[in-house]
Amino acid sequence: MPEWKGKIMMQNPLDNVSWGSWITGFCVGDVPDQLAAAYKELTGEELVLSDGCANAGYEFLKRLHDNEPIYHLLF
Repeated sequence: MPEWKGKIMMQNPLDNVSWGSWITGFCVGDVPDQLAAAYKELTGEELVLSDGCANAGYEFLKRLHDNEPIYHLLF
């Protein structure tokens, strides 16, 4: 969503191995279907996947990336 561009702050996934699990979790098992269902419930529309996105998990991560999150280090 354009109104959130550059306003999301999160830990840099490259600085913490557990973030890899967090990211992977969006793309496997039942989670992609749950994300697609939640999207439809929220918007009333079916989720349309972007080119290269195999499921709703990849779409979520693509849209998160497109919003240019601000990465920071946690000490």
